[in-house]
Amino acid sequence: MAVKDFPSITADAESWSVISNTQGFTSDLNGATQTAVLPGARWSASLTFTNRTGREARALQGFLAGLQGTAGRFYLTPVHWTPLGSPAGTPVVAVSQSPNAITLQTSGWNVSVTDLLVSGDYFEINGELKKITADVSSNASGEATLEFAPPLRIAATLDQSIRYTEPRSIMQLKGDDQASWQASGPHIYAVTMDAFEALDI
Repeated sequence: MAVKDFPSITADAESWSVISNTQGFTSDLNGATQTAVLPGARWSASLTFTNRTGREARALQGFLAGLQGTAGRFYLTPVHWTPLGSPAGTPVVAVSQSPNAITLQTSGWNVSVTDLLVSGDYFEINGELKKITADVSSNASGEATLEFAPPLRIAATLDQSIRYTEPRSIMQLKGDDQASWQASGPHIYAVTMDAFEALDI
């Protein structure tokens, strides 16, 4: 099934979180703990739409029903995606990077930009949504090193493009019962949906 675009309808409330995947061990001898970061960190999102009528309400219902539960995949952009930094240029991957990396060397940015991206801004690569974890500036050659979370799931290859306008994550519904809505009054609908990042093989 092809990845669908989410309808151009803004949620009334939206929450996002990064769910990390860790494993811990506590020693019975001295109580010391060890914690390891494992692959599989993913985004989780919850969207609420209230007081929707007419075609907008029907578009939401049709979209959710068409996903066929957890089988469907769709692009979702955080409502608060607009960067506080000043990204500009046509950035690409400058050095290939393996999965699980949390830094990426890039080029093609406008040169010598302070606060190109700031901590908390978003970008997209390979359909993966990333959040910047340290302020980024470009050098005189238009190069910049991005630090981000969650880690790469798919290897980043040379000259692969970086998307900083309306960055997206490929998501799936959290359950097969998510195609649901509530009705009140004459044809007034509310929809609440929960989704997480699709970690497809």
